[in-house]
Amino acid sequence: MTSLAQEALGKLLRRAENAAAKPSARSVTLRFSESSFPAYFDLRLTREERTRCHGELELAKRAGAIEIQWDRRAGPGNQVEALRLIDASALAKFLDADPRWDVVARAESALAEAAGRHPVLLGLFPTWRTGKKVCNTTAAEYQRWIDAVRILDLCRSEPARDVAIRRFSTRVLGNSKKVESLTPLLNVLLQAELDAPDRDVEDILHELGLVKYPPTILLAGAALVRTSKGRAHHADEPYLGLPPASIERIEYLTDCPSLMTIENLETFHEAARLAADRRDWVVLYTGGMPCPSWKQVFSKLVASLSAMSTIWHWGDIDAGGFRIADHIATCCAAFGQTLQLHGMVVPTGLDFGAENAPRSLKRNELAAIAKVCEPRGWTTELEALVQRPYAIEQELLDVVFPRDGAAIEPRS
Repeated sequence: MTSLAQEALGKLLRRAENAAAKPSARSVTLRFSESSFPAYFDLRLTREERTRCHGELELAKRAGAIEIQWDRRAGPGNQVEALRLIDASALAKFLDADPRWDVVARAESALAEAAGRHPVLLGLFPTWRTGKKVCNTTAAEYQRWIDAVRILDLCRSEPARDVAIRRFSTRVLGNSKKVESLTPLLNVLLQAELDAPDRDVEDILHELGLVKYPPTILLAGAALVRTSKGRAHHADEPYLGLPPASIERIEYLTDCPSLMTIENLETFHEAARLAADRRDWVVLYTGGMPCPSWKQVFSKLVASLSAMSTIWHWGDIDAGGFRIADHIATCCAAFGQTLQLHGMVVPTGLDFGAENAPRSLKRNELAAIAKVCEPRGWTTELEALVQRPYAIEQELLDVVFPRDGAAIEPRS
């Protein structure tokens, strides 16, 4: 087939694919004009090439795929005015093409069982029908979503332990880096939102219990950690770092301590120095999204707390920070404790100068934050973010403890 006829019929098929995604009573046509099909009016096009193109269009007509409308002013059979679609399936067969509606139908069939357990997948199909990608995947790449679902299901079946990601990826998918390539898809499945806010790859993997290397528990303040080897370690010089598997028991050095988890390392180190002078505080570094072994140690801390103790979390003011807080709150709830947020409101004293203006939260980020805050009762933080919708990194703020009574202010 000539490239000219191939291009014309291909354009018509793409319009048919788009029309199939949004059915209407309008016919699908391709006008042969300078704007819609300039190749037909190329001055380098010879009469013989145009005649061959017309012959191939006639063959498509005989196949029942199209109707040809001729320009009467140019004389019979001399110049095409437009093509009108008669049968989209016949056109696809004539072009030996795999039309988008068939590709999406195969994807929908292949993902039907997974979509029953993960309804967010149902949103893929209308998007794919329009020709758009989701997480940079087309309908033809539905196997990537099947792989992502398999990973999620396997990780949820083993939620209590850390798993080495490269070993897991090789064992499950036969490729040591395949899981990491699927993190955007896993993020959608975890948040159950097709328009889920982007997150750090490590946070996504940690939520699944997949780690590149075993984490280190960093703990500071009025606590004594007893390890599996019978040793006792104080956590106030100025902090203690241990592998989670070695921690047998944690004892507090005061009757009614307060516990605060901190998302970022720099802020943890500053808080650790302050906690050394305060005998009523214990501070724990989360390292971003907590992994299973971290949650096990945190559970030991919460289980040893007095009923009068308070538990706080201080993280970044963004969708990821609130999602981390949500996971920690779930751990607290298992012991009848409530997690309170600290420093997760944009301070009114923050200077919004041109050089250091914070990033505005996107609509989907605010929606994700609301999805976390509303059921947790974190209304103060949510209302403040609605008024001042900015993403703020924790390191921008001075380190103070909740009982100081002062609002957290930006660093000078």
